[in-house]
Amino acid sequence: MRIGIDLDTALIDYRRPLSVAAERRGLLPSGWTGDRAELYRRVMALPGGAVEWRRLLGLAQGPLLPLAEPMAGALAFLAACRDRGFPVFLFSLRPPAAAFDAERTDLWGAATTWLARFGAFRADGFAIPYGNLIFAAHRRARLDAIAASGCSHFIEAEDEETRDPFFVPGIERLLIGAAGWAGISHRLLDGITACR
Repeated sequence: MRIGIDLDTALIDYRRPLSVAAERRGLLPSGWTGDRAELYRRVMALPGGAVEWRRLLGLAQGPLLPLAEPMAGALAFLAACRDRGFPVFLFSLRPPAAAFDAERTDLWGAATTWLARFGAFRADGFAIPYGNLIFAAHRRARLDAIAASGCSHFIEAEDEETRDPFFVPGIERLLIGAAGWAGISHRLLDGITACR
């Protein structure tokens, strides 16, 4: 089993950096506690909402990324994959730098640093090879990279913003729903004790 994971919808919890970015831009009241999907709908309903959303993402994926935490249960899943010897590939759909960021923050470097903070690449962490972290600036490039990876499964959140109606034939696509990472772990890993 070779497992692909969408870094930005399934592994990184952007609620905090997105809400801080939105508060700073005057789009939310201080202390707002909604989720990413609610914030997305709220921003997209504004005049120029699509541009504003890209601004927020640029801040959340760059200078504010250190505020993000892993999605609940994601690290336990990565540890289980490591223990069973299943290769993990992480895919991120993001430009190298945010278009609206005056500082031109390196978004690929920010994501790599965030992952390193949680031990993604260390042998005593999740032992994911650096080469298994794949960035794509466009959707087509992301799909091509997923196809080329040889993944048997691909995990992402069911997200109205990023959902792609087209996917790679032959790869089982798993959407994180209400059961979260525990549901994904149950479906994929229960009863499997070693790499096959």
